[in-house]
Amino acid sequence: MPQKIMVNPMSDVKTITAREIQQITSTFEEKTKYIMWHGKRIKITPLISMEEVFKLVSKIMCGCTRRDDNIVIPESVDFVFRVKVIEAYGNIRLPEDVDEQYRIVYGTDIVCLILNEINQNQLNAIQNIIYAYTGVKI
Repeated sequence: MPQKIMVNPMSDVKTITAREIQQITSTFEEKTKYIMWHGKRIKITPLISMEEVFKLVSKIMCGCTRRDDNIVIPESVDFVFRVKVIEAYGNIRLPEDVDEQYRIVYGTDIVCLILNEINQNQLNAIQNIIYAYTGVKI
């Protein structure tokens, strides 16, 4: 009967250093993108920093909770999320009027265009954080 030879697939694996990881991942960095939207050039930041993610989540949470008792207003989570994503990733300053923001967010395709250009892993992580805090799926 022939003898089976077992090969350890991990035997050839070498330890990778932090520097090597940085060199490899730097080639995957997502650079600033520009999209055209109704004749306007919009700068998209596909991947924001960890500090910016913390600020974004904080702004979303502040925007959808009542100030007096910190209770989440579920109906506002999606809207506030969209507004803050436009501002953070699309580098767009929306009007201060909430009705005008609502018209832009839900009445145009700007949110979809921005969401299609940003890092989906980061977006999913932010959505999961918001869900953990609010119980509302975005």
